[in-house]
Amino acid sequence: MNSTIFKKNNFFFIKQTFLFTFTLLYSFLSFNQENTSFSRLSPTSETYIDSVIQGEINTHKLVGFSVGLIKNGEIVYLKGYGLLDSATNQAANANSIYRYASVSKTFTAISALQLWEDGLLDLSDDVRIHVPEYPVKPQGTIHVNHLLAHQSGISTSNQDNSAIEQYTVDHPNDYDAIDALDIYKNESLLFTPGTSYHYSNYGYQLASAVIARAGNAPFVSQLRSRIFDQHNYPFLQMEHHGDFYLYNQASHYNIVGGNASRVIDGGRDNTDIGFIGAAGGLVGSVRDLAQFTVDFMNNNFFDNRSTLDTMWTVHTPSLNGNYGFGVIVGTDYKGDTAITHNGALVGGNSLYFFSPESKNGIVLLGNVSGTQAYTYGPAIYKEIENLTVSGPAYTNPIPHSLIKPVINSIPNNSTCQSTNIQLDWNHVDYADEYYIEYAKAPNFNNAQQIVTKELSVYISNLQEYKDYYIRVKAVNRYLYGGTESLWSNTLHIKTSGMQVPTTLPFFEDFEDIQYQDIDSNNNFSNGNGYYWSYNPIGVNARIKAGTDCAYKISGNRSMSLDGLVYRDSIGVQLFYTNQVILNLDLINYENSTDLNLAFDYVSHGSVWGNDCDIWVRGSDSDPWLVLYDWYHTRTAQNAVNHAQNIDIDALLTSNGQKPSSGSQLMFRQKGILYTSNGMLDGVTFDNISITGTPSPVIPNLKSITRCNSYTWPVNGMSYTSTGLYTDTIADQDGCDSIVNLDLTINTCSATPSGLDTRFISDVSANFYWDTIPGAISYKIMYRRSSANQWENVEFRNVQKGILKVSGLNPNTKYFWAIRVKDSGGNWSNISDVQNFWTLANPCILPSNLNTSGISSSMARITWTDASNALYYKVRYFKQGSNSKTTLRVSSGREKYWITGLDASSTYNWQIKAVCSYRDRTGTQWSNIQSFNTDPDQSSSNRLQFVEQIDELENIAVYPNPFKESFTLELPELESNKYFIEVFNILGSKMLEKSSIGGQIDIELGNADAGIYFVRINNGNEIKSFKLSKIN
Repeated sequence: MNSTIFKKNNFFFIKQTFLFTFTLLYSFLSFNQENTSFSRLSPTSETYIDSVIQGEINTHKLVGFSVGLIKNGEIVYLKGYGLLDSATNQAANANSIYRYASVSKTFTAISALQLWEDGLLDLSDDVRIHVPEYPVKPQGTIHVNHLLAHQSGISTSNQDNSAIEQYTVDHPNDYDAIDALDIYKNESLLFTPGTSYHYSNYGYQLASAVIARAGNAPFVSQLRSRIFDQHNYPFLQMEHHGDFYLYNQASHYNIVGGNASRVIDGGRDNTDIGFIGAAGGLVGSVRDLAQFTVDFMNNNFFDNRSTLDTMWTVHTPSLNGNYGFGVIVGTDYKGDTAITHNGALVGGNSLYFFSPESKNGIVLLGNVSGTQAYTYGPAIYKEIENLTVSGPAYTNPIPHSLIKPVINSIPNNSTCQSTNIQLDWNHVDYADEYYIEYAKAPNFNNAQQIVTKELSVYISNLQEYKDYYIRVKAVNRYLYGGTESLWSNTLHIKTSGMQVPTTLPFFEDFEDIQYQDIDSNNNFSNGNGYYWSYNPIGVNARIKAGTDCAYKISGNRSMSLDGLVYRDSIGVQLFYTNQVILNLDLINYENSTDLNLAFDYVSHGSVWGNDCDIWVRGSDSDPWLVLYDWYHTRTAQNAVNHAQNIDIDALLTSNGQKPSSGSQLMFRQKGILYTSNGMLDGVTFDNISITGTPSPVIPNLKSITRCNSYTWPVNGMSYTSTGLYTDTIADQDGCDSIVNLDLTINTCSATPSGLDTRFISDVSANFYWDTIPGAISYKIMYRRSSANQWENVEFRNVQKGILKVSGLNPNTKYFWAIRVKDSGGNWSNISDVQNFWTLANPCILPSNLNTSGISSSMARITWTDASNALYYKVRYFKQGSNSKTTLRVSSGREKYWITGLDASSTYNWQIKAVCSYRDRTGTQWSNIQSFNTDPDQSSSNRLQFVEQIDELENIAVYPNPFKESFTLELPELESNKYFIEVFNILGSKMLEKSSIGGQIDIELGNADAGIYFVRINNGNEIKSFKLSKIN
C-alpha cells in the first residue's frame, strides 16, 4: 500500500539514516567564471521562491544548503544558499559537494536492476551464489530482492568495530564491497528473511558485493560506467577518506543546543564513511542530483518500463511498509504518486522527491545534521506548480576537459637574473590543482614536477647558465572521475649566476620605487637576495606607492594596499583581498634565533572594516603562518603605528619550519564594507626592516664517529639530515661515520605524501602515509614541539603505510615526518612536517551526579561533562542482582534516561569517562548512585509528568483523532531503542512496546473512546502528546 509522504497540514517524512564516524583533510578552490547557478524562473517567481527557501533556512538553522527545482520534467532552478564553511566564508552554490547519505541506496538498486535486465543477476538468487564469503544463516536464505527491500534481517547496528578500523586502514582511496563483509557478516539475523521489514545499511552493502560479483567489476566502477558517465553527472563520486576533502566540498555541522556548530572531531562519522559506501557513501552536487531525478522520472536508466515499475512497486505491503527497491513510494500533498528517498548522517542531509504524474520535483542537499531535509522540503515542493518559467532549457555547462593555463609571469626566451624564478599563470575554471613540469630538455625528459593548488610557485636552485623548459596544466582528479587540460605553451628561459643570498639587516622605505599603480605588475622591485611580487584576489583590489599614504612619516613614498568594496544590486556584500609578497633568500639564516620584523603602518578608511595581517613561511612549499594581525589589535586609524620586535624564527620553529632560500613574507589587506555606498579601505606600510645574525657555521664532522646515528650534538646544537644534507657512510670496520655532505646526495625520486595521524591516545598515535613503489624501508622522525632532538624509527614493513608509535607524553604537541629509502639505498627528501596533540591523561571523572524524573519505570541520570572524554560508559543494576546493563553515551551529553525499570525497586548506577579510542583507557567508575522507583502510579501524578515532557523532535503521529489504530513515525536509531507507553485519562497503562524506529502501528480497537496519552523515550530524550479516540 502507499503511505502519504507529504501532507498539507502536518508534514512529515519517513527517515532512513545511518550514522557514521571518521577523520579527514580539507582543500577547496576559489571560483571565477564557473557556472554556479541556473534559473529559468521569472523575476517574480525567483524572488518568491528565494523568500520561501530563506524562511526555511532561518527556521532550521541551516549553514550551507543547495536546492534544485524540476517543473514538467525539466530543471528550472539550481542555487546555493549560505556557506560551505563559515570559517572561510566560502559560499554554497549549485556545484557544492555534499554527502548524499542514504540517497545512495537508490543508485545501488538501479545498478542491481540493470544487471537483472542484462540477465547477469536474478533477483531471486541466494546471495551466497555470488558472495560465498557470506556465511550460511540459521534463520534462512537471503535473496537479492530481500536486500533491496530491507527484508533480509541484517541488522543496521550490529557490527565488528575492529573490522571497521582495519578496513579503514586498508582502503583509504577505494571502496571494496567484498573486504567490507568482515564488518557485519558474522552478526545474527533479526528474523527469517522475507518475513519482516528492517531498514538495513549493511543489507545494501551486501547488495553491492553481489553487484560486484555479478557484474564482474568493482561496484564503484560499475556505478561510473553504467550511471555516472552515461548521464553527465560531473561531481558525483564515492567518498574516500584518503581523498577528503573533495573539490568544493562542504564542511560538516551539527545542531547543538538549537544552533549549528562545526563538527571538529566527530570520530568515524565525520571523516570516514567509505566502509558503508553503497548504503550512504556517495557525495555530489545538487546539479548532479537534479539531473539524476530528471533521468529517473523519464526512465533513462532501464531498457524496459517494467523494470522501473518493479523498482517503484512497494515490496512490503503486508508489513504495512512503503519501500520499493531503493525508493520510498507514497503520495504528495495533492495525492499524486511520490517517488523519493532522503538521508542523514554527520554533516549531511539530503532529499530527492518527485511525482511521475506531474513531473515536478525537488532535490535538497545540506551540510547540517540534526535537521532533516524532509522537514523543510514540503514547503518548497508545493510551490513549484505556481512558478512561472521562461528562457532556454537547461543544459549541463560543466566541461569535460579544462582550458589550458597561460603562463603570464615571465616572457618566453628571457634570461633570469638568478637561478630562482617565480612562475605565475592564470586561473582555470574547475581546476582543483596544477601540475608544473620543468626540465633542461625541450622534450621534458627527466622532468621534475610540482603539484600545487595555488596560481604561483617559486622554483629555486636551478643550475647556473642553463636552458630550462617549463609547462603547466590544470587538473581536477574528481570532476567526471578525473579530467585535465592540455599542457600550456612551453616557456623557455635561461638562468644566470647564483642570486646573492639576502644579507640582513634588510630595509625598505620605498623611496627608490617609482610612483605607480601596481594593479597588474607581478614584480615591482628587486634587489640582491629579494624581490617584491604582487598577487591580487578580486578585480578591484589595487596597490600603489603613494606620496601621502603614510602622512609623510618618512620621505615621500610608502606602499598602500587598498580594497575597493561595495554591495551589489541585491545588497550582497562583496569584499576583496590583495596581497604583496616579499620573497627573501635566507639560506644563511636557516638556524638563526634572532630574526625580527619591524615596520610602520597606517590604517585608513574604516578601521573596523579592515582585516589586515602579515603571514610568513619558511619556504614557498610550507603552509602560511599568521605572523602579525592588527585587525584584532584595534589600532588607531589615520595615525602612524609602529610594530617592532616581531619574532619570525620562533613562529617558524614552533610550526616545524625554518628560513630557506625561498622564504616569504605576505602583507595582506582584506576590505569589508558596512555601508551601502562603497568605500575605500586600506593600509599603508613604510620602513620595513628585518634583522638577524647568520646561522652558526657547521664544523667539519668527518672526525666524529657515531654508529647508526643521524642526529648528533655539536657545540650544544643538534643537526640532522634536514637542511644542510648530512648522512652516514660505512667505514671499513662496518661503523658509520657522520660526514658533512654540503654538496649533493642521491635521493629517492618520490617523497612520501598523504600523511595523516589517527587513533591518537594519551600515549600513542598511528602515523599513515601513501606507500612508495620500490621502497625498501621508511624512516619516521618525531619529537615533542618543545624538544630539539628528533626520535628516529626505521620501519621495514612497507606493505602498509602505517606505524603505531607508543611511549608519548599525554596532552603534548608532537611533530613528525618521514623519508623513504629506495632499492639502491638512497634516501628521499623529508616529507612535510605533521603535527598533532596527544590526549589528556588522566581522564576527568564526571562530577555533579544526580538522578531526577523518577517514575515507576524510568529515571533520568545527569552529570557534568568531562572536557577530555571521547565518550562515557554508564552501567546500572537492580540492587541485589548480579546482572548489570552497560551503555555507551556520546561526549558532550550530560543526561541519559534509564527505562524499563521495575516499580518499587532500588537501583544503583555508575559512570566513567573514556579518553582513548580503546575502552580500557579511562577513569575509574564513579561512586555508586542509588534511587528508588515509584510504585505503580495512578491518576494525576503520572498525567502531570507525561504532559510536561516535550524534548524529542522529528516525530509524527497520525491520524488524530483515530478510531481503531494510529501510526507513529520515528527516526531510526543506530543502537538504542524507543520505549513507547500509552496511558488512558486515569493514568493506567494500556500498552507498552519497544522499537528501533520507522513506521509503528498502535492498535487500540478494544479501548473506549476518549483521551489517551503517548510517551516515547529513546534513552536520551522524551516526547509525550495527547490523542483522541472516537467511535
